Amino acid sequence: MLSRACQKGLSDGQRLGINHNPYLPWKERYEGAIDLTAHLGARGAGGHIGALSVQDAANVIRRQNLLGEMTERLNTLSGYAAQKGLEFLLFENMAVPREYGHSIEEAQGLLKSVTGPGVPLILCLDVGHPCALHTGTSSDDYQPWLDHPWSRPPVLHLQQTDHTADHHWPFTFAYNKLGIVQAEPIVHAIRRWSEKQDIYLFLESIPSFEADDAIVIKELKESVEY
Repeated sequence: MLSRACQKGLSDGQRLGINHNPYLPWKERYEGAIDLTAHLGARGAGGHIGALSVQDAANVIRRQNLLGEMTERLNTLSGYAAQKGLEFLLFENMAVPREYGHSIEEAQGLLKSVTGPGVPLILCLDVGHPCALHTGTSSDDYQPWLDHPWSRPPVLHLQQTDHTADHHWPFTFAYNKLGIVQAEPIVHAIRRWSEKQDIYLFLESIPSFEADDAIVIKELKESVEY
């Protein structure tokens, strides 16, 4: 359904304002990811989108210019994806305001930014990323994201976390006592969205590299059961 094998290539070229760097040719990287997705027979591809440097994010004019550049790139890639037979492109809401699409309003704007004849954008909603935000708005809570009337049902990244960071904990008894992400509102949203189409869920628990394999497997099984 989705191509995740291309994410490393995408992550190396996702910062706005680097299109003149010969070592990071954004167009070739993203088109290569789309080519791989088509070769695998998957329906769509995507990843993180449009990260701004600290300096660019603080400069209003520079920020607007780069966001305009991002919109042009998205429409170009949308058209290329359509040519290759894909059905959609994904973008993920992130936990840092410098990564565009971090708020509900920005994510909605991104969905409307692709206006050409290509494939549509679809939100890949990470339920833990809003919890790490501190903007003082409803975007800091995953439940308003679930309740928002998206034009197309999102794909979901599932993780447990609290309000201190983007932890990517598993859904075990111990971490569920620490975390704030609950199954009930997610299940409610899935039932509502599934009236239109199948909903795809990706468990995104990210253990430390040195974590014991047996413990990781146990936590994954417990998360699935939850």
